[in-house]
Amino acid sequence: MRIDVLTSNIHYCSAKQLDIIINATYTYGKPNEQTILLQTENLCLKNGSIKHSISNGIFPCQYRYNLPLNFYIRTTITDTSTNTKQQANSNNIVLTSRPYILSHSHTINYYRINYANYIVIDVKDFKQKPVSNVPLNVKIISQYGFEIQSYKISNDSSLKSDSNGLAIVTFSLTDSIGRLRVLATTNDTRFNHADQAILNFILFPFDKNEKAAIFIADKKKLFFQAGDQFQSKIDYYSEQIKPDSLFWIASSKGYIFHNEKIETSNQITLNITNQMVPNVRILVLAITNSEEVISDSILIHVEQKDCGVKIELDSNENVTIFEPGAEIKFRFHGNKNDIVAMNAIDESVYILRNKSAKLRFQKMMQTYDIGNGPGGGKNSLHIIDAAGFKVLQKKLNKEKYRNKRSMDDNCLLYNHLCCRMALLSARKSCDERYKIVKKYAKKPDCHTTFLQCCRCRWEDGLQTSTVHRPETSKSKPNYEFNHPMNSDERIESQIDEKNTRYDFRDSWLFDLILLNGR
Repeated sequence: MRIDVLTSNIHYCSAKQLDIIINATYTYGKPNEQTILLQTENLCLKNGSIKHSISNGIFPCQYRYNLPLNFYIRTTITDTSTNTKQQANSNNIVLTSRPYILSHSHTINYYRINYANYIVIDVKDFKQKPVSNVPLNVKIISQYGFEIQSYKISNDSSLKSDSNGLAIVTFSLTDSIGRLRVLATTNDTRFNHADQAILNFILFPFDKNEKAAIFIADKKKLFFQAGDQFQSKIDYYSEQIKPDSLFWIASSKGYIFHNEKIETSNQITLNITNQMVPNVRILVLAITNSEEVISDSILIHVEQKDCGVKIELDSNENVTIFEPGAEIKFRFHGNKNDIVAMNAIDESVYILRNKSAKLRFQKMMQTYDIGNGPGGGKNSLHIIDAAGFKVLQKKLNKEKYRNKRSMDDNCLLYNHLCCRMALLSARKSCDERYKIVKKYAKKPDCHTTFLQCCRCRWEDGLQTSTVHRPETSKSKPNYEFNHPMNSDERIESQIDEKNTRYDFRDSWLFDLILLNGR
């Protein structure tokens, strides 16, 4: 018997009730006219279908700070002719009081006088995906109660979120007037006023003690694709800056890949490439006549456009299915000296977990960012620190003494990054992987540490992934979550354990390939 529980994907607290439809049919298509148990109510299906409404009073809408929440409807249908029961669940339903989620994670929380300041509102749905064309209202209110005029940067008649879910307004002040309160609300006419999303946050004034200033003028575009070009004018007071003392630095994933002196044109230009995914931090620096460092920074996000590398089977025959043990050869087309990471994902693992390996890798790359936040800060030293850098001056840095080495050498060894690489599961031998690490590792002692850990991993029991076989598992997996216990036992007794798969590791192949032009 097939059971379908049909509901809406989102349920709002302002609604009076949740409507559901339940359809039940036998496998050969005959409608089922039996009894259904829904929560504490007994209902009868007629012609295999029923409509029912659940009062909104049972939902925890009074605790709006705990929303959104996920829930689902579970039904139990009893076939009176055989006295058997079968359960079915609806898809996940989001309980919320607002249709959107607003945030200001791209907004620099400090404003400067005499410069354009940008407020960036991020609009997402409950799957954390950006939502475009959402109308918004943004108000900037001073601590004295009066509203500050703001301007949208788009050409639309009203302020709306763009394709990245961002809505940007700008404002400028000639005097520092203390804290500013920003109030952002959605204005989607499809929803009631009570359902509109609301966001409140505070902007703080930049340090008044810094008389000189340097500023990245163009901050109205934050998302770029490979092949785009970032350009911005650098504003500063020339009489307060030493000649030839302006510089800018670009870093990505913890590495500085570009540094340059800012020439008399006062313009910086950066060509965006795939190597800059997922983001780039740009830091501008200058030294004043009084030997003080001033700075500004911005974080821009980079989306991959084309991988730049194509892969194909190195075979004359159009064959995509191979027998176990067969040798498969691949041909890569790309730029010389590029290093390609080849990762094979088992189809069953991909289906079971329903996750994209590409998105997981990009999320992991974000953890290598040495900075914090969208850029900016309360003063120049704070800006430099938030961008992931330190200014070293003798008067600010006391002499540091070397810490005592731990007596537990094994502990030190296993905390080493290159040692942790050796603990990962791989099909290649330690010697084969050692050659790769020696060739590409930037730290001179990395390959030695790697080999030492790789050879002792089995002796010390340092395996990072284990496979639970039926004879060693403490408890058998629950194959049918919705069935009663006696049904579980009957199904498990029919499983052929010799041909049952229990190993669902993320990857069975990972390799680094150097494109040498052949």
